Amino acid sequence: MADKPKDVANPQKQVGMIVGAFNTLRLVWRLFWDRRVPRLPKLMMIGAVVYAVSPLDFVPDILIGFGQMDDLGVFLLACYLFLEMCPEEVVAEHRRAIFGAPPATAPNTSTKDEADVVEGVFHEVKD
Repeated sequence: MADKPKDVANPQKQVGMIVGAFNTLRLVWRLFWDRRVPRLPKLMMIGAVVYAVSPLDFVPDILIGFGQMDDLGVFLLACYLFLEMCPEEVVAEHRRAIFGAPPATAPNTSTKDEADVVEGVFHEVKD
């Protein structure tokens, strides 16, 4: 069978990617100002922004395109690490506020408390 050609120029997919990127930036912005997020991830984001506007780069900005790509790469890496370093429950709370996830899809909908869970190893004894 012949493979279907991929629709690379699909405007709906492009708009979805742009909206997703915008919402991720909104998430980073909200988490940056949340007092429950530790200082280290916030300092990392400040460092990424300073690097992006700084004239000192790994690749000089004189090289049009390549010079800006390293700034963008550092910023995107910092955003990813920032989201990974933030407390999960705070990130989930802000994601629900931005993306409007219904309560049924919220993580950890179980009524059991983690203190009720007992982990262990068992051994079967043969008589």
